[in-house]
Amino acid sequence: AVAFVEIINEQSILFFTSMSPLKASPTLRKQVGARFCDWLRRKYGTHAKLEAAWGGPRAFDSFEGDGFEPVGERLERGNILPLGNPWYWDPAQLNGSQAFRRQRLLDTLAFLCSLQNDFYDRYVQAVREAGYGGEIVGSNWQAGRAISHLLNLHSDWRVGTIDRHNYFGGGSARPGEKFQNGTMLSMAGSGTLSVGLQQAIDRPFMLSEWIHVFPNEWGVEGPAVLGAYGFGLQGWDISYMFQNRDGGGFSDRIGRDRWDATAPHVLGIFPAVARQVLRGDVKESDLVAPLYAHVPTLLEGRIGFEDRTIQQHDVKSFDTDKVPARGLAVARCAIAFAEEHRDTPAFDLSPYERDGALVSSTGQLRWTESPGRKLGGYFTIDTAGTKAVVGFAQGKQCRLGDVTIVPQSPFAAIYMTAQEPDKD
Repeated sequence: AVAFVEIINEQSILFFTSMSPLKASPTLRKQVGARFCDWLRRKYGTHAKLEAAWGGPRAFDSFEGDGFEPVGERLERGNILPLGNPWYWDPAQLNGSQAFRRQRLLDTLAFLCSLQNDFYDRYVQAVREAGYGGEIVGSNWQAGRAISHLLNLHSDWRVGTIDRHNYFGGGSARPGEKFQNGTMLSMAGSGTLSVGLQQAIDRPFMLSEWIHVFPNEWGVEGPAVLGAYGFGLQGWDISYMFQNRDGGGFSDRIGRDRWDATAPHVLGIFPAVARQVLRGDVKESDLVAPLYAHVPTLLEGRIGFEDRTIQQHDVKSFDTDKVPARGLAVARCAIAFAEEHRDTPAFDLSPYERDGALVSSTGQLRWTESPGRKLGGYFTIDTAGTKAVVGFAQGKQCRLGDVTIVPQSPFAAIYMTAQEPDKD
């Protein structure tokens, strides 16, 4: 059985490597330069109008630092290349160091987006004509932040299911803060869970790669947090941990693999979390905190909120100024691609802050963060089918309806859950 056909893995025409093929291949430079110039000619007509739109001659032959020698770029010669990457398209650069060629970079971004979308359209049509009727995924990768990221996400949105990869461990617990052996529990919505800010409001959402990377002794929090907040409150749809080289049982030693899905402190919690998720104990939030994106406005270099990304290879953390990552502990947070530009309203967390905890809009989840974001924090689940305490809650009296759990260990994941699929 085939569940998904993925067009391209961990790549995008808007990614940081997009200029490398042009640098390496004279044939590609000739072909792509001609196509870009045809595109520019349709938009501007003449080289004089193009030069005026791009702010003068300085925007031409200006990528020597990236290995592209001056060639006398002119529209009629068909030798202007679509050069750029997420660093150049970052709003801080477009409005700062790259302001002198801002329009060139925006035209490049629009052209590359059109190539990617046309390619995805041809691919989807071919796969459908071949008789495949299942789900198709564009890609699953991040293209920087802000403008290029949202346009790349829109490409994936056009295809169907939004799929992403994210990891935690030895990297960032939240933007700007690093832990060698950190925990996501110290700050609500941090770490792997923060990838939920890339969910689209009207598409299925999948994590096809995620795990706590070894060494990290708090790995049990991964299935616990994602089970309750991702696949419960946020309404995510599909989960595949990375990766599984086991022989059908628990791992025989600690550190057998950097990505060990069958380590006891990871897999041991799965029966309880799986029962909780499949039974639907944690309800999806009816309250939605949208992040509005309008493609024509993005192509003009404008965005209605500040998008922040910290990325160290596979380990990524996300946040925004209007809908903070902490909002993932309260309401369903999602990107909404709008038909016209709309300002993203700031999501106010204060009504959900009670007794030092962030309480979900459903009232079923409470996340107590660590003071100063130091190692610590815990959350509780209070539903008819599952009662649980996860994290650094030693000695805390966690009253969950008619069940009270008082952890005696400094760190633990303690679950009481109905064994039956339809009981409480």
